[in-house]
Amino acid sequence: MHESTGSALLRGRPDDDADERAVTDARRGRPRPPVLPGDGDQGPTGPARSRSGGVATKAAVVALAGLLGAGAGLVVAASAPERHTVSTQLLVRPDATLTGDSPTLSTDAADRFLQSEVVAVESLAEELLGEDSDTEVTVRQVGLTDILAIQATADTPEQAVETANEVTTTYIDTRQAGIAARAEATADTVRDQIAQVTGSLDQQNALGPGAPEVQALSNEYARLISLLNRIQLAVDGDEATRVVRSAEVRDAEATSLGPSVVLLFALVGAGAAAAALVAQQRWSRYRTHHHA
Repeated sequence: MHESTGSALLRGRPDDDADERAVTDARRGRPRPPVLPGDGDQGPTGPARSRSGGVATKAAVVALAGLLGAGAGLVVAASAPERHTVSTQLLVRPDATLTGDSPTLSTDAADRFLQSEVVAVESLAEELLGEDSDTEVTVRQVGLTDILAIQATADTPEQAVETANEVTTTYIDTRQAGIAARAEATADTVRDQIAQVTGSLDQQNALGPGAPEVQALSNEYARLISLLNRIQLAVDGDEATRVVRSAEVRDAEATSLGPSVVLLFALVGAGAAAAALVAQQRWSRYRTHHHA
């Protein structure tokens, strides 16, 4: 009675050496005998159970590495200073003509002009800030308009506003100075022409005011005087560059590293752990294959 019961219990237990034999047979290319109903445990045995346990362990390691990475990301995000961004909008048009009218440009020419001014403002900002400055300045065209947005990002709203306004004011002053210099050079040329016409009139006055030569010189003199006046009016009334919207502290937008950094660190940690596990698994297979 007891002996038959013991034999039945022994028959119901899985063979303790089954796993080891299965691994040996697999290495030698022998097929593993099928497991028939009633032959002990119906569930995964030997290598199958080992594989399922290994997958769970690897998943746990990857998850733990991801959590550790997320924790590191939280530390970095918490220690990083908050940044503040403000924006100034600036109307930028080509230089006025000598008549004071804005020149008419094609769409492509206008776009090229604005892009050249974007580069000019960025270069000016680099000169003002220097290489060691933590403040960032970006310049972009607002849609298809003739408005440029100058954005400044700094550690404090006040610093961002100060930088945006400084870059804007310096650009406007620089451009207006260039317009005035070109206008003055043109005006000097016109003054020289007026002096030449005046001298010719003095020589032709003996012919009388009705003489054709005198009439022609008088018309040219009047044209040049009018041109000189228009040049001055074009410079005084120039609105080729003006502020549409000024930067203010109340409009500052606060930004931080936040969730994006946490997610990045988590992905890096999980990815590194997964790569290490894959490398370990390949090394184990390599050793097993060469020692079989």
